[in-house]
Amino acid sequence: MDTEERISTVISLAMQQISVAASSHDTAKISQYTKIAESAEKLKQKLKDLYDNLDVLESELSPQPKNESKKAEFQSTGLRHFRVRVTQGMINQNLLTLTQQVKLGEIRIGEVLRVQTSEGDLFKTELLSPGNKLRERGRVREFYEKAKIRADDFIELIERKPAEWYLRPSLNG
Repeated sequence: MDTEERISTVISLAMQQISVAASSHDTAKISQYTKIAESAEKLKQKLKDLYDNLDVLESELSPQPKNESKKAEFQSTGLRHFRVRVTQGMINQNLLTLTQQVKLGEIRIGEVLRVQTSEGDLFKTELLSPGNKLRERGRVREFYEKAKIRADDFIELIERKPAEWYLRPSLNG
């Protein structure tokens, strides 16, 4: 039995015990088994994060497709630099989409990014499909608001080291 199955089994058993305790109105047992289920859920998330980080490491070992539009300084280091035009729809829906970068093979769906913004915020997110958008929409909204990003502004997402990124308004307008 692998780790994911073991965690799922613990959650299932805890939920069964919660049902039994609830039928007898045993609040102490309900609380005890709920804590077990919550701890198992946290382990499940940590395991997912570990797998995500491992995927990032594996992707760094794979040769990246060549793209003529990458800046030479970033090509030589293997780090990436994306310039993205923000649309009104992206602002309205709190989205940061990387569709062009996905199409060019510069970034992969499921890639995990640790992002620091020019406004000092730090968050972890993932590139989702469909939409080629970052998962942390609330954090994207906060960045747009704090940085006063408007429709047709450009932002830059700069990889500082593998899986660590810096998000800022574009210096070139």
